[in-house]
Amino acid sequence: MRSGAMTENIAVERETITVSESGADVRVWEGVIFTKAEVKYNSGSREIENTEIFYSNKTTFKVRFYHDIRYTDRIVYNNSKYRILSINPNRKDNSLTIETELI
Repeated sequence: MRSGAMTENIAVERETITVSESGADVRVWEGVIFTKAEVKYNSGSREIENTEIFYSNKTTFKVRFYHDIRYTDRIVYNNSKYRILSINPNRKDNSLTIETELI
């Protein structure tokens, strides 16, 4: 794995649910991993859904293999949040390739 290609800072956030004093569920996203990644933009388009303009964006992040990243996490990169679609481990070069879409 070429670590020199990992030049972008990303954060992986995990959702935690706590119960407030009133008994309501409180969902909070907390940063659990802060690391370097290789970022590739795959595609992007402008779509109209329910009379609303939506800009979709598919991005691939490549990080080191030892990070504990789950499908329920999300990635924050350049102040944008990305939903994880797939996590593909590659033991040959000790990396995780993460396919995401812009939230």
